[in-house]
Amino acid sequence: MAILQQLVLWLEAHSQHAMISFVIYWVTAVATVTPVLALIAFAVWGRPISALELISLAGSVCLGVGAFVSLYKRRAASLLVLASAFAQWIYLASALRAAARNVSRGGSYPLQAFIPAVLLLVATVFACVEFVRPASPATVRPKLIRVVSFAVVMFVVTPLLVLNPNRTPIDFFVTRRVVSVPMRWHKRTDVYAQSDHYDLEYDRRAGTCGTEFWGHPDFAKYIESFASKPILVTYEVYYDNGGDAVSANFMRVGDWAASRFGANQGSLSRGGLTTGPGMPPIVSRNPQDCFDQMP
Repeated sequence: MAILQQLVLWLEAHSQHAMISFVIYWVTAVATVTPVLALIAFAVWGRPISALELISLAGSVCLGVGAFVSLYKRRAASLLVLASAFAQWIYLASALRAAARNVSRGGSYPLQAFIPAVLLLVATVFACVEFVRPASPATVRPKLIRVVSFAVVMFVVTPLLVLNPNRTPIDFFVTRRVVSVPMRWHKRTDVYAQSDHYDLEYDRRAGTCGTEFWGHPDFAKYIESFASKPILVTYEVYYDNGGDAVSANFMRVGDWAASRFGANQGSLSRGGLTTGPGMPPIVSRNPQDCFDQMP
């Protein structure tokens, strides 16, 4: 109870400071625009852009404008923010509903993916309060340099807090699951092997699936410490509506995160035919053969 009373007193003491509104609106604008922009950017690889994503994008931009307007016109800013939030909720409500359905099927999402929705809820409630709150002639306006500095810092920092730790965009309309598989390993010593080159694989009904790593002396010591024991390799797997895996993004092998390897290492592939004696096998990515189907 004492904490609640202190919070109420703090809000009353700071309710006339325009910077509070700016902070809430601006951080929410950056947090909500970041994941949507990440999804839209994948249109380069043929991903279709949803009309709901464009509506949400427009709402985030207007919310950012509302943050600056709140420094001078509190009530007008709250109206703009509420209209912007309504546009964003059109997208987020559908996305969260799809996420709940996917979780019920066994899917999973990182907590960072839900931060934009939480911030948007806070901004929506705050805008409602600002709209009904009586006008105050004693509003304290922050210095422009302080506002711009904060805006730039949060524009850089906020995306790091809301993006998927695996550096891939989260699409709530696509089922996602984190899958760890134990793989046996061996060091390559053939003519095509690179320094500290290791193959990891596991058996599937369609053959074998696996990956490889090279050029990391410290990782060589780490994987050799497992001796004959298998090592867990973790992937972020996306599934289509039929429950078949359509893509698998490498996350980590044991305690080693994907960020410690090169861009082409950790990619999952399945075994194929060899081109000739002593030649490495032809492999093709086929997540559908490497992961169990979703129910």
